[in-house]
Amino acid sequence: CWILDNHAGRHGGGIAAPAGGDRGCLQILNYDCVLDPIDLLNGQLLPGSSISGNQASKSGGGIYSNDHSLYLMEGDVVNNRAGLTGGGVNLKNDFLHMGWRGPVLIAQNVVGEAPGVPMGNGGGLFAENATVLSDVLLSATSGATPNPVTFLENVAYGQGGGVFAKGCEQIDLEATTFELNRAYRKGGGMFVNLCGDFDIKASTFISNVGGVGGALLIKDDGSGTYDIEGTALRYNVGIMNGGANGGALVVSGSGASAEVTGCAFTQNLKRHIMAIAGATLVNGGMNTFN
Repeated sequence: CWILDNHAGRHGGGIAAPAGGDRGCLQILNYDCVLDPIDLLNGQLLPGSSISGNQASKSGGGIYSNDHSLYLMEGDVVNNRAGLTGGGVNLKNDFLHMGWRGPVLIAQNVVGEAPGVPMGNGGGLFAENATVLSDVLLSATSGATPNPVTFLENVAYGQGGGVFAKGCEQIDLEATTFELNRAYRKGGGMFVNLCGDFDIKASTFISNVGGVGGALLIKDDGSGTYDIEGTALRYNVGIMNGGANGGALVVSGSGASAEVTGCAFTQNLKRHIMAIAGATLVNGGMNTFN
């Protein structure tokens, strides 16, 4: 399916599935298949889709989903734009599963108005009160290599260039790449705030840029569990204070803690990792710093 060059005055430039009794709205241009809006309400199943060039004034330039499950089986969400949250995808109060059948690319999406206006969270994906999974189920059940999910060259003029996640019950990512994403404030690759269970493994953060936390910024009050395992963090930059604000990983907040195990940190500017504002970092062993 191709869902191209549509515009929404509020939410969901390409696809909108709002909460409550409202029906999901699907607008398609240049298509060779039709997705039934009723199916969208019951759980959006998007096989082999290309969602590109769409815009929303507020949330979800490509896809807006509130209180509905979203399955991105394979395909791409590219070059979409939103004013406030979720340049590519905006998910609230439900479930997102990526890469069930094949690779997923979320790239070159933008959220916010302009570099001088520090608003706009989640260039590629904005998730709030949700569960977000890459294709971890495949490897867990069959031992097969999971399908890759890539966040590439997304921009947030606020926080979370690739992904902004807030209040999520579970985030479980495997074989996920964050490359060349940018946030003008915090979390160039990913910004995570007050999530219950966060686990990322066998993934890559490369050449992401953030004001604070070039690759990944975690902000918590001690209530969540955060694990980063077997992941490569290379050439990421935290540009504030001359690059002193956590090139790769920043953990912030009184009582917040993250455990890092078997990760490779390479040439992140200037500091590979930082724990600030009462947070702690736990070295699970087998980490390398170059």
